[in-house]
Parts: sequence; structure tokens; C-alpha cells
Amino acid sequence: MSKKQNYILDYIKNLEIGSKVSIRSLAENLSVSEGTAYKAIKKAEELGFVHTRPRAGTIRISVNDSQNISKFTLNNIIKQLGLSIIISPNTNPLLSSIIIGDGSVNQLRKESLRVSGIKLCIVGDRPEIQSEALNLGMHILVTNNTTLSDATLSLAIEKKLYVLSSHHSCQNILYMIQNIDSYHHLDSSMDCVNDWMKTPQYLYYNDIVSDWYRTYFPIYALNDKYVVVDDDLKICGLLKASSILNSSPEEKISNLYERNIDLQQCTIAASASIHELAHKMVQENTELLFIEQNKQLKGFITANDVLRYYLYTGPHFSQQLLSSVELIEEIIPDQKRIYKIPEMFNEEQILDVLLEISLDHINYFSNLSGWVLNNSTFFNTEKNLSHINTHATSTIISYSEFSCLCETETNTYKCLFNFIRK
Repeated sequence: MSKKQNYILDYIKNLEIGSKVSIRSLAENLSVSEGTAYKAIKKAEELGFVHTRPRAGTIRISVNDSQNISKFTLNNIIKQLGLSIIISPNTNPLLSSIIIGDGSVNQLRKESLRVSGIKLCIVGDRPEIQSEALNLGMHILVTNNTTLSDATLSLAIEKKLYVLSSHHSCQNILYMIQNIDSYHHLDSSMDCVNDWMKTPQYLYYNDIVSDWYRTYFPIYALNDKYVVVDDDLKICGLLKASSILNSSPEEKISNLYERNIDLQQCTIAASASIHELAHKMVQENTELLFIEQNKQLKGFITANDVLRYYLYTGPHFSQQLLSSVELIEEIIPDQKRIYKIPEMFNEEQILDVLLEISLDHINYFSNLSGWVLNNSTFFNTEKNLSHINTHATSTIISYSEFSCLCETETNTYKCLFNFIRK
């Protein structure tokens, strides 16, 4: 290491924790070239003196901060935010900065030069920004389930860069990234169907059957009922997939859909909570609901989106459950525990209760901590949900040091939870 670089590193080490460090400021304050300043910052990053945090630039950090930076590895962000992986080079880079691709191509280039290290570009339906970000060596995360061109995907493969996708807006993604440290404490403003739904897909009353295939066939297996809208995007009827599959592609939707019927079974308000949504999915035995606001179609949401929410927020009611749910029997040979559930929990909270019971069981069974939900499935065992869930049985189905499958059920619900160790 050169004397000049040692001199710059000593200068950085003597800065106050939280001070910003930039190539330009080092070059001006220490009368060195920007190339020398850049190399010194890279060395300081290797030594753990500085870190480039999302939306904040390069900052002088403490040793403890340096040890916690692993939360910004790309795989960790993918897992905690429930992102879809479109292209994966099978690496786990440590992100240095997050760049928002909402400006021009020239602005993106300037922003890329301003920060060093591995970058993630969050971008919407902007093909020119997507391509330029990849050319600049950035991984990209596309928002609102944006469709990518074959050329963009080929470029990502060629550059060996990640292409990720989310149905969230850029604003929601940034909110979740900023709250990764508060993994179990989600702000109530994000506990809303509107924040987790997918972009609306419209099937108009004057469309034809081939339009249904284009719009809804990809999610056809999730439900048999699909809403139809009028020219004002208001839901005006219901179409059954069974009637579509028996019709010709040229048949008019107006001849097939049902008017003036109760849409409550397949719709939910945009303002509803995720807990209300999960309860309704179980009640209606469906994996798909349509989102409405003032009778207008606003989007749709699937059971997988509910899982994304639970993956992001983690278990709920921990302290409340520990003091109120009672273990009444343990059957060790069968790896089974039976709990008594107090009446304080309503139907909308029961899935959270079962999740907590499963987590309590696996923590006891494994004598290990750090378990988080990886995936799950749930369904109702009885159509009549008027029964009171007073007892729950939790059974360890399979177990290894790093993963565990747990089945937890009441007289009304059955859930399969797959946990992994962080």
C-alpha cells in the first residue's frame, strides 16, 4: 500500500461516524487525484471503514455497522421483500447502492459515476433505462410487474447480472428496504390490500373469448370466476371459466357473463387489511380475489401475494401469544403439541395465531433460534366457519438443521408452514 493511500485511509479513519465520504471531497481536501481517492475508498470499504448505503452515498461507519452490512446482500433483499427472480447469475453480491431509474439516460450515467461498488437499479416500464443500467453493470429490479423484452433479458444473461421483479411500486420497495432492520414491525400503512395487489387486468363486456385467454388464462387455475367491467371500469358482471372453455374464440363476452349478481365472493375492497383478505380466501376456498374501490376494478391479488406479505412482516402477536396460548399436551413420539387458543383471537387473526404456534413448536423442538417463514399453504377444512377455534394441533412433519415443515390445524383451518434458518 502506498504512503499516499495510507495517508488518505488515516484521514478517513479519523472522520466522525456518519460523515459522508466522496471521491470529489477527498480529492479537493487532500490534493490528490480522483483516481487515487477512488482507490482509497475501495480499500476503506474492504477494511470496513466505510460503506455505501442505499440512497445515502458512502458513509464512515463503525465496526458494529460493518458487521451488520450483510442485510444488504442481494439474496437477503430478495428473500425479505419476496422478489421474483427473472435472471440469476447464482451469486450473492453485497449491494453498495440503490439507484432509482426515474430520470433520463444521462442522469442514470451521472448517478452511476457518483457512487462506487455493486449497484441495484429500481426501474419501471422504461426499456431504455433498463438496458442502460445493465450496460453500466447494474443489477435491475423492475416494479409493477413490468414485462421485459427478450433483448433486455439476453443482455442481462450476457452481463451476468440479476433481473428481479416486484408487483410493488418503487415507493413501497424503498419503504420495505429501509425497514429491513424492523423485519417484525411493519407499519400499519403497509397492511393494506392496495399495497400488495397486482396491476389491473380488464375484461370488457364487449370483448370476445380470445380476449379472456389473453387477459386471464395465465391465472386460470386459481379461480373459476372472473369479473367483467364496463367502459367506466366498473365491475358489471361475473364470467365463469367453465363457460369460456366451452365457447369459440370469437364468442362475445356479453353473451356469456352473468349480470346483476352478488360479487362478494370474488371481490374485496382495496382498503381491506391483508388479514381480512387471507380470512376471505380461506372462507371462499379461493386463491384469487379481485380488488374494487367504488365498484371500479383496481387490481387482483393471489394467495402468493398474501405469502409475500407474511414473508416480509414475519410472525405477529408474539408477546401476546406467549402469555395467552396454553400448551395442554405434548406427544413426543409423534413430534406433536396441542395448544389451547383463547377466545381473544378473532377469525381474522387465526392464521397469525397458527403461524406463531408453529414457530413456538419448532423453536422448542429444535432448541435453535433464527427460524423464519419460507413458504406456506393454508385451506379451510369446513365450509362453515362459524365454529370457534379453541384448540390447535402442531406436528413436525420433517426437520433438518436448516429447514422444517410444520403442519398446524384447528377444527376449521389447516396450514403447512415451511421454515428455514436465517
